[in-house]
Amino acid sequence: MEFRLIVKKNINAKRAVDALVNEFNISSQMQKRIRLYGNLWINGKLARMIDPVYTGDLIVAHPVKDATLLTPAKINSIPGVEILFEDDHLIVVNKPSNLVVHPTMSHPDNTLLDLLSEQKLHSVTRLDRETTGALIIAKHPHAHYRIVQNPIKRIYWAFTHGHWPKDQASLVHPIKRDPDSIMIRIVDQKGRAAITHYSVVKSYSAENFDWVEFELETGRTHQIRVHSLFSARPLLGDGLYGIADYCTFDADSNFRIINHLFSSNRINPEFQKDFANLLTKEQLTLDKKIKRQALHSRLIGFVHPITQQYLEFEAEMPSDMEQIISVSD
Repeated sequence: MEFRLIVKKNINAKRAVDALVNEFNISSQMQKRIRLYGNLWINGKLARMIDPVYTGDLIVAHPVKDATLLTPAKINSIPGVEILFEDDHLIVVNKPSNLVVHPTMSHPDNTLLDLLSEQKLHSVTRLDRETTGALIIAKHPHAHYRIVQNPIKRIYWAFTHGHWPKDQASLVHPIKRDPDSIMIRIVDQKGRAAITHYSVVKSYSAENFDWVEFELETGRTHQIRVHSLFSARPLLGDGLYGIADYCTFDADSNFRIINHLFSSNRINPEFQKDFANLLTKEQLTLDKKIKRQALHSRLIGFVHPITQQYLEFEAEMPSDMEQIISVSD
């Protein structure tokens, strides 16, 4: 990563760091990296971040002294991971299911970021392990810092049990972590603001499910899945926020309901009757047609952190979701 610029008139006689912030909007962390671990040159001579610069001066700054570390991260080819876009600053991939994006306590290695490169990458958007689709990854901290300064357009496709009461609407329900779990999120008025817009693409009356397009205005953990369950329209195949928590087949393949207690912070009391109507053998059979939550990041749009050009990328619907609607059509 290199920052190179010619000082403009409006920066005349100001500090070199002011010129860098004005031109590149570098973060305080990046300023520190250049000052402590990198170098800065003014007209070919080593200088300090606080040194004055004048109109026409050439500033070149590096966040590290080792020039070999300035080359863009090398991206490895991974079977099943389609690259939708790549340059020196970003990579956009179409993530398959059953792949963790970044290291966690439960999945410290063999994650998408590990497999893509030996160099450190920075996830801009995140997807759950079983969620497929378009995902943005930054190759260096400055790209990550700059890209999140602008809104990122995130549109998903999902299959949900039952039918939504309106063809399109907004779900405005705060979300927080369930105090009894390190993973589960719930709707709670004390949580962080969460807004999801939805529109029904197509309804399948015979099988009692909807193909829905969701657009995120906020990006809380499990937001679409939590809002869908709260609205009594959970995603097909969702093992954490789906109907499988409430009904099952026993060893003799007899259907039974295993939980009548619908927590008000998981399912809106207004729609609990609708949810109870989903607890049928037919609905559970439908639920088992996909081995993961039926959720796919189909489109992502953003302002490029360096060129400032707006870009959009789409990821085709994965085969396991495509098969469900092809059979139902």
